[in-house]
Amino acid sequence: MAAGAFLELMEWLREVLLQDAVFLRESYPDHPLFQDPVFSCPEFAAFASKVRGTCTRAHEDSHSTAIQKAMPVVAEKLRTVLTQQAAAEQLAERRHANLLAVARDLCAKLEEFAQTTCTVTFSPGRGAAAQQTEVVSAHQGRGRAAGEAIASTMRPPRAASPQDAPTPSEKQRQEHVREDQEKALDKAHSVGWGEMPSVDALERDWGARWRPPAEKNYFPTRKTIVEEVRRRVQLDGLAEDIVARQMDGERGSSSSLDRLFKAIRRGKRGEGGMRARATI
Repeated sequence: MAAGAFLELMEWLREVLLQDAVFLRESYPDHPLFQDPVFSCPEFAAFASKVRGTCTRAHEDSHSTAIQKAMPVVAEKLRTVLTQQAAAEQLAERRHANLLAVARDLCAKLEEFAQTTCTVTFSPGRGAAAQQTEVVSAHQGRGRAAGEAIASTMRPPRAASPQDAPTPSEKQRQEHVREDQEKALDKAHSVGWGEMPSVDALERDWGARWRPPAEKNYFPTRKTIVEEVRRRVQLDGLAEDIVARQMDGERGSSSSLDRLFKAIRRGKRGEGGMRARATI
């Protein structure tokens, strides 16, 4: 039984042993085993040539084998892509929901605004006008009741009334008009500072009614200085800024505009007295 099993094993290993013998014979050509005539016959030579050709030829996997080898790598890549795609879809859903909420809120506000009416009433007052604004909304539950009144004090347009004329602010007057320079004073009267109208324009349109009650005597005194500048311009034929600088130099740094006004007024009184005596 053992001998039969051994013969079966040898028959099964025959092809393997012969294939190995091709390479072993090249490595050990003087071995007594390879001196046997079977390794010198033409059949073994043809077999050895076929074995060498098969071993030297490049081995290529079949399509099914290649697919089986690539499947784990492809599956891992697809799993990563699927995870990223799911996260992107969730983010897109959240952003879409936010956009819908904002759009609904905007539509509600536009609808409320379209159905809201405003009535503005101006009441003449002293120095400024009282504005009464009535806002009537069609949506009672949106924070504005029907007939809600909002009262505020504001300065109306210039053409509304004499009291509504733009009045220079305290800061602008201190910064510009009250500068101890005849040139700056002349600019305030003839051109104006910034977006404010000039003093000449206010005097022409409203007279003395535009002046603040606390400073009714301030601008007439300065107007006297401006008129003196313009009088000298007509007499000397020079530009207003040049004449203003000359008067500023004559006044000096230690003298104020009030003293200059009093000096001009005394000079005018003296000229008036001289003209009166000459007439007599």
